[in-house]
This record gives sequence, C-alpha cells and structure tokens, in this order.
Amino acid sequence: MSRRRGAPQGGAPSRRRTGRNRRRQDVYAYVEGGTEHDYLRYLNSQFGGDLGFHLNIDIDRAKGMTPAQMLSVAETKARELANEEGHADRARSSGRPAPERTKVLPVWVFFDRDDNPEDELARVHDRAACCRVNVAFSHPCFELWLYLHLADSPGPQGGQRARLHDRLRRVHSAYVDYAASRGSKRLDAARCAALAGQEGLAVRRARALVAYCDTGQCDHRVDGCRTLDRDPSTGVYLLLEALGIVPP
Repeated sequence: MSRRRGAPQGGAPSRRRTGRNRRRQDVYAYVEGGTEHDYLRYLNSQFGGDLGFHLNIDIDRAKGMTPAQMLSVAETKARELANEEGHADRARSSGRPAPERTKVLPVWVFFDRDDNPEDELARVHDRAACCRVNVAFSHPCFELWLYLHLADSPGPQGGQRARLHDRLRRVHSAYVDYAASRGSKRLDAARCAALAGQEGLAVRRARALVAYCDTGQCDHRVDGCRTLDRDPSTGVYLLLEALGIVPP
C-alpha cells in the first residue's frame, strides 16, 4: 500500500481533520522569488484538496519591486476582499440573498531580511498590521524555513543568506547543489519530498526561535524585541497554522 500524501515519515498515519467546511477558501500570497512560489504550490498539492484551500500566488518575476511596493499590491487585494465582504453583509442585512462565498483568509506577503533595507522593512511591518495583510518574515531568508524541516536551528547567521544556503546543502542530499554555482534554487519533486511529513517539526522549531533569542543578545519574550532583530527566525509557520495544516 502506498503512503498517503503528507503522512509523517516512519509510517505513522496523518490525523484526518473532520467537520471542516469543504468549500474552497481562496488565499492570496505575494512572494519575492521562485523558491517561495514552489513551496506554496507544494502546499496546494499536498494539503489544499483535503483542507479546502487554494493559494493564489503572485510572484515578483522582474525582481524589481521593493517590499513597500509589494505590500501595496497586497493591500489592494485586501481592500478588494474587504469590499466584497461588506457587500455580502449589506445584502444579508437588507433581507436579500447574499451571493454564496467562502471565508477568505487574510492576504499574505513574504519578505526576507537579507538585502532589504531595515528601515523599509520596519515600515512595511507597521503598515501591514493596519491593512489586513499578514507578513511572513524570514531572517535571514526563506531557506531557513526549509532548513527547519530537516534540522534544528542553524544558529545566528548575521543576516547572511549564503551561510544558510551552505548549511542547507549539507543537511540533505536533495539540496546538495542548492544555490551552488550551477545549482538551482527551485524546489523540484525530490526537494519537496524531503520536506513532506516534517511540517509539524518545522513549526515547533520555528516557534522555539521566536520564543527564545538564539543570539543571546536579546530575549524575544521581552516586550519591545523587534521581529527584524530575531536572527534566525521565520514566520512562515503562521501560514500553516492559518491554513489548518498544523494546529495553532
């Protein structure tokens, strides 16, 4: 018998979620690069059917948009969805039948610390909190989220993605040429297979990085610790919680 897609490694069966609304929930994600795009497509194929969601992915193919510009695009979508929700609410209050719709989760935008200006990222975080857009922020880069599927915290990276790429190449054979001189950063079937079944473990590791500062220079449990200072850390686990892939 073949293993069910998404089952944890070791043959343990996945817990089937019952009582869920099976109408599709459209979720909107705005990303900077192809790796994030491939990963979100993987979530669609691995979990979207069972959990009733679909990630609509918008990628900055020209790689020329600033974080603020990407947030503006995401904010436009968030306003559009809010207007649709308002129309439906007014239709119900007037006694007219409202168009059938599914609950739309918040819009998401993905950013890395790496080369982005710190002051702009700080403004993006502040502005996103006011416009119904969730930020999945990774320090130093999105690859940390992939790494946490395969190993514990790599330790502080000093904001350098090259160091994390090197550790990722050494932690699993599927990533041996990741971002190397002739290696791609795209997630093919083998690289996605290396992640399958490890979502819960990655989430626990990501939560631990948020709960405790790996640098020893600050404590994330102390009020005032900025997201931008958490080296390393990633907020991608929040999306998996929102989609129901892992419990919050």
